[in-house]
Amino acid sequence: MEKRQREALAAQYEEEQKKILDELIELSFSFWDGTNNKYSLKTKKETSISHFLEIAVEILKKDFPEIRQLHSSAFIYVKEDIIIPYDYTFYDLIINDAKGRNGSLFTLTKKQDFDKDEGYVAKILERKWYEKNKHIFPANRWEIYDPLKNN
Repeated sequence: MEKRQREALAAQYEEEQKKILDELIELSFSFWDGTNNKYSLKTKKETSISHFLEIAVEILKKDFPEIRQLHSSAFIYVKEDIIIPYDYTFYDLIINDAKGRNGSLFTLTKKQDFDKDEGYVAKILERKWYEKNKHIFPANRWEIYDPLKNN
């Protein structure tokens, strides 16, 4: 009896987690090239930064022919002044209330059937540009996300 209850609760928990991970989030981003451009896309909360970059770079390639030959691994994702590593999911960052210099990296508001990030617009930029310019502003302010750091 007790074993069945535990199994039922575990199944219910798994189902609820799957629903949460499948929820959509709308994310705004820009391609960091000195122009004022802004894009957005909806993706599941379970999406990794790596997968998000694959989708976002495909969108950017339509407007920026100079990046058409590049793979998504040639880019980095910067939210506020924090470089987010590829292996994190948006769910990881949201559930752990990832922080930047100005507070939470993700400020979510509920829209019809999805959450929208109302925080700062993220930057997608070429890793090569970052490596070449990381000693000058604004790149010299950026740091790699550390979940253990108290911001």
